Amino acid sequence: MFATNFTTSGNQRNIVSETQKNYRKANITLTKTRIAGFILKFTEPNFLQSTKSNVFHFTNINYFRKMESEEKRGVKDPHEIMQVHALNPETDKVRLTFKGHPGSIEIDQPHGTFTLNYGMTNHLSICSFVFLNIQTDFIKNSKNEFRIKSSVITDLIDQFGNRPAILWGGGDFKKLTSNLNVKENTILEVYSGLVNYYSGSNFSLFDKKITPKNIFKIAFKKEEYFKSQREFRLVAYTEKENFDFDLKSTVTAENDSLKVSNSRELADFYAKL
Repeated sequence: MFATNFTTSGNQRNIVSETQKNYRKANITLTKTRIAGFILKFTEPNFLQSTKSNVFHFTNINYFRKMESEEKRGVKDPHEIMQVHALNPETDKVRLTFKGHPGSIEIDQPHGTFTLNYGMTNHLSICSFVFLNIQTDFIKNSKNEFRIKSSVITDLIDQFGNRPAILWGGGDFKKLTSNLNVKENTILEVYSGLVNYYSGSNFSLFDKKITPKNIFKIAFKKEEYFKSQREFRLVAYTEKENFDFDLKSTVTAENDSLKVSNSRELADFYAKL
């Protein structure tokens, strides 16, 4: 049982890196919007103990694009950190040009999906979590206990099967991720926040001049198909491409995290706030 508050927002939070001699110490700048909740990290068994010890594993986004075809689509996302736009045949126009040839061809009433991938995203690695919102993902019983809704547990079972997980109270998780050691200069910047889910017809961020700063606008957007993931993520921009790495918190939480063998065990979890 946990009693805690978690402050976060729908927008990503900037983890500002302060360069020191041998490492960077990350500090989170919080926004004013506050949501109480809990953080879950589902992991492979070989990462369970390190995660319990507050070591967070970051994986380059290309891993999620290239997962084996038999994986559930709820996990695999071939459009991870890409801009995807469903063409509207009534309003959108497509013009084709050919290198070395004058003129162009305009396609009227185009049908299909336009996908834009930036090479810069090869420098992005993420660490994903599940955010359980105390207001929408829990139900309060007559004993003043907040228990996770059965529909939410069903979603988690469908997505993660029998994978084990670590659960933190929101305040403890905030403290842990506000104090991450970023060794040397490999990690240039880290952001954190809730993922914003969009429909393929209303994502209009298109910008040819993507920089390390505004690439994070894309990093926190996903198609609404994945909305049931309730994802909270840490996103790091690294000097190296296709880079996987671990970051460890330099502090310990006030309360112990909870280890669960699978999502079904969450039915026994409750919180009193």
